[in-house]
Amino acid sequence: MMTHKGTVTLETERLTLRRLSLCDADAMFRNWASDPEVTKYLMWPSHSDVTVTEHILNEWIPQYDKPDYYHWTIVPRDLGEPVGTIAAVRQSDDDRMVHIGYCIGRAWWRRGYTSEALTAVVKFFFEEVGVNRVESRHDPRNPNSGKVMQKAGLRYEGTSRQADHNNQGICDAAYYAVTAEDYFSPSKDTMSDFTVRAANTSDITVLTKHDRHVSADALSKKIADGEIYVVYGGGAFVGWLRYGLFWDNTPFMNMLYVLDGYRGKGIGKKLTLFWEKEMKARGYKTLMTSTQQNETAQHFYTHLGYRSVGGFMQRSGEYEIIFEKNIGD
Repeated sequence: MMTHKGTVTLETERLTLRRLSLCDADAMFRNWASDPEVTKYLMWPSHSDVTVTEHILNEWIPQYDKPDYYHWTIVPRDLGEPVGTIAAVRQSDDDRMVHIGYCIGRAWWRRGYTSEALTAVVKFFFEEVGVNRVESRHDPRNPNSGKVMQKAGLRYEGTSRQADHNNQGICDAAYYAVTAEDYFSPSKDTMSDFTVRAANTSDITVLTKHDRHVSADALSKKIADGEIYVVYGGGAFVGWLRYGLFWDNTPFMNMLYVLDGYRGKGIGKKLTLFWEKEMKARGYKTLMTSTQQNETAQHFYTHLGYRSVGGFMQRSGEYEIIFEKNIGD
């Protein structure tokens, strides 16, 4: 049974999640509801006038009397006014499931606010309400939404073709979810006893300690862009994968590292396959990486289906071999 508590105020490091009020109409209209870029992949049109926003709020606000109504506005504490919303847009008491939807103003994209809000909401639903499953979905043409879900601990489950619609028309739907078993037993990952996920701000300290090739500021940006994956085992940091987009917008893995003591357990393979699945979900068809003349590394990539497509001589005199893999259908 779920123990419904309604839209209670939630606090995070940088945000307050609270109920909307009619006083929020101007900020809602100005900060996100009137922007067609924000609503591009949503199911409701951008608001043409603040009176539309006021009308919507007048419909939403009375719903707060219901104990199973969950609809928060996202308020950065240093700003003091709403910049977006996050809500349970669908739920099932029989299945103990909630489906989360969210949006945030364009000026606050790529700051980690949405994933921070989603993480707090996921925590609330599992620890306070007693749900068994939290899920969400996005149009694959909007991959940044998937990054938000990953950072909050949701796992990609698959893409339903032409199963949804939004302001762009009929579209595919990429589904992500986390279950109570995942949430309360994070070491019991579907890939053995190691948890693989997108890095978030809590990983910056340990990544800065181990990944000395990139500055802390650069690591923070890559985390915000969803370009780092980490793996933990038994609560300990085990390794990480870092990538970037090549000149032709091809994902290029430029760091794959497993700490001493954890090698030979297939963790590098788990990280790589996890990355490949995420990249495929975002619509990429080709992946690339490279290694020096290291027979072990070359065998590793070849075993995973990568093929050598050339190379180049580094300034150090080492020859770098480029590998490529087609992950398209």
